[in-house]
Amino acid sequence: ATAGHGGTSREQLVRLFWPDQPAERARQALRQALHATSRALGADDLCTGVERLRVDPARFTCDAAEFDEAIRARSWGRAVALYQGPVLDGFHAGDVPEFERWAD
Repeated sequence: ATAGHGGTSREQLVRLFWPDQPAERARQALRQALHATSRALGADDLCTGVERLRVDPARFTCDAAEFDEAIRARSWGRAVALYQGPVLDGFHAGDVPEFERWAD
């Protein structure tokens, strides 16, 4: 959702979440994760795109993306209103350096 209109490539997501898995297994895990997330949200069309995935901003919002946009627009009051504290406070993904860099 934070990738905006350009989305994120499937390969980037696979490397981020399943870096140690064989390529086909990692792609299958991504398909399953997208399917489970779509079902949980009741949204068959959660993501659009084939190679690059993006969340439909007309259906779903992302506070982190809104925060980034407020900063780019120099809308400081909006940015402060959106800030809610530490991101993923206390969450640890294990030994996944790419995720840790992203979270930082």
